[in-house]
Amino acid sequence: FIGMLDFDEAFENWNRLIDKKEHTWAFVIKDETKGLLLKHRKFNGHVFLIPVPVNRAKYASHKYGKKSMLSLELLFPDSIIKRFVDKISMPGGAALLHFCDDKKTKFAELTNKFDKNDFANFESIFKIVNDIINK
Repeated sequence: FIGMLDFDEAFENWNRLIDKKEHTWAFVIKDETKGLLLKHRKFNGHVFLIPVPVNRAKYASHKYGKKSMLSLELLFPDSIIKRFVDKISMPGGAALLHFCDDKKTKFAELTNKFDKNDFANFESIFKIVNDIINK
């Protein structure tokens, strides 16, 4: 199995896998920019958090933990998602992007019309899945 998680509140669930006393999971990739990937030691299973592109580093990190806010949709360029997200102001002048109401559904319905270049931040996800399947 291959499990892919957004790098958001799911970080807490993913992190619990590492903390299990029986050490059933082993790190394969430990670099947030390439994806945090674990492999089950007994079964042929993998779980990973989506890689954090440089332009989204302020949204997700080990240091933010479960307060990370990187969903799959935020891997698309700002030029595309700006119509679908609301900016939530944060202390210090930062702003978080957040899909509100039914905007996420409307966004998803349009993805089949996107250019292949719009999926550039997904390359690392495709690489992870490809590497798992071919090893």
